[in-house]
Parts: sequence; structure tokens; C-alpha cells
Amino acid sequence: KARYMAGGPLGTERVFTARTFTDLPLQDQYYQLMNAKNLTLLHGLESAEVLHVEQQGLLDQTLVEQEALVAEIGDLTEEIVSQLEQADANYNAIAIAFEKQEEEKRRRAEEERIRREEAARRAAEEAARQATSTTAASTSNATPTTTTASTTTSGGSSDTTVPTTTTTSPTTTTTRPAAPPPIVTEGKTCPVNAATSFTDSWGAPRSGGRSHKGVDMMAARGAPLVAIESGTITRTSNSSLGGISIYLTGASGNRYYYAHLDSLAAGVGGRMAVSVGDVIGYNGSSGNASYSAPHLHFQYAPAGSSWINPYPLVKALCG
Repeated sequence: KARYMAGGPLGTERVFTARTFTDLPLQDQYYQLMNAKNLTLLHGLESAEVLHVEQQGLLDQTLVEQEALVAEIGDLTEEIVSQLEQADANYNAIAIAFEKQEEEKRRRAEEERIRREEAARRAAEEAARQATSTTAASTSNATPTTTTASTTTSGGSSDTTVPTTTTTSPTTTTTRPAAPPPIVTEGKTCPVNAATSFTDSWGAPRSGGRSHKGVDMMAARGAPLVAIESGTITRTSNSSLGGISIYLTGASGNRYYYAHLDSLAAGVGGRMAVSVGDVIGYNGSSGNASYSAPHLHFQYAPAGSSWINPYPLVKALCG
């Protein structure tokens, strides 16, 4: 290498270092061969350097492109999140509008029910009035009952007969409806462990000529539903009407029905003991319910009684 860097040995040096004159051509060929190999190696190094520079340029360009791609992905992510937020806002607006529409339907149905009950009450009062008038007329036209009393005067043996009339007043019976059971909140909690909205829709008309036997508690899809009181889950079901449902009997003997669930909580099944507040399912719209308005259909029956309006109970617990 030193010889190559120095330009190779001089002719005089080759003469003095050669053992014989015949060595000179051999040495000359040897040096030429070495110079050619060194030049080839040098050219290879130069080519490698050029290739390295090219690869480094490509790498730098790739990094720039990757940074631009990451920035673009970030912008797309923000746009997607914004669209999701807007979709969620639209969904909430639709759910609120739907609930208002349902509330208006329930209000009209309630007004119609009150109107029918008022008409029936007036008809019953009119019938009772007419019956009372007929009874009074019959009483006034009846023959009075006469009782004969014998009286003996002093000094005589004859009897004096005195007629006596007795009038009997009709008996009136008044029947009052049984008072609803008192609301007990001790040992109980709201069945929806999330923000919820509900109205008194008991008795509102439903499809197939049915009437509403519970209260619809609007909440976000997937909101946790909990045991209203400690007790036992008697069974679960999944039907076309109630969807995924839970039947719970409390320690008090009260019965509860949860319907339209999105899913059951892990491990929940029949004959399962639960404590008040335990998560037993998640809010949804399964069964005969609108997907755009997830809600819990909740029913309540006091111990030994049939289903009654649950609104006063959930109002006391969740209001």
C-alpha cells in the first residue's frame, strides 16, 4: 500500500533489489497487478460511498414522508373523533325528540283515559241518581204498615183500635278503592346506576291492544343496571317482546322485572343471590324496543300482589 501511495518503486530501486536481471520483468508485472487490484478496491470503496450517500438520502426522504403520514393520520383521527362526537350529539337529540314524542303520546293517552273514566263516572252517577229516584217513588206509593193496638177504658169492656204507621229508611253502602301500599325506600336503590329519564306511563296503550305495565327508564346504551334490593334472581329470559330480561325477587318478597337489556352481567343467571346495588345487566333495546331509544322497562309487584304502577317507587329512588 505504501508503494502504491508513493507511486510504486522507482526503476533504480527495482534494479538494486532484484537478485537477477530476469527478476525485473517479473517484479514489474507484480507491481502492475498490485496497482490494478488497489485501483479496483479504491473504485469499489468510491462506489460504496456513493451508494451509502444515495441510501442515506432515501432514508431521509422516507423519514420525511413518514412524519407527513403521521401528521395526516393525526388530522384524520381528530376528524373521526369530531364526527363521532357530532354523531353522538345527533343521536342524543334524536333520543330526546323520540322521548318527547313518546311523552306526547302518553299524555294524550292519559288525557283520553281520564276523559273515559270521567264519562264512566258521570254515567255511573246518573245511573245511581235514577235508581235513587225510582226507589224514592216506589217508597212513596207503597201501602203503609198498620199496627192495631187494643186499649181498655175504665168502666168499659170495649177495645179502642189506634192505627200506627212505621216507615223504614233505605240502607246505603259506600265502597272505597283500596289504598296503594306505602312506598318503602329503605334497603333499596335506583335500578339504573346512571343518568336516567322517565315519566309515568302506566296504562299507556301499546301494540296489540296491550297497556303499559311498567315504567320506561331512558339511559345510555350499556349503562349499568343494578339490583334494586337484595334478593334472588329467579330466572332470566330472552323473548321477542321483552328481549333480554331478568326476574328478581327481593328479600322483602317484592318482585321486579327488568326488560330490553343489551346484555346480562357476567355470571348472572337463575337462582342467583344478589345484594342491593350489584350490577346484573346493561341497558339496551333488545326485544320489542326501538334501537334508537335504549331504555329499561321496569315492573314492580309488592309482596303477595300483582304488578302495580312502579313510577312512585322509582321516582322516590331515582328522582
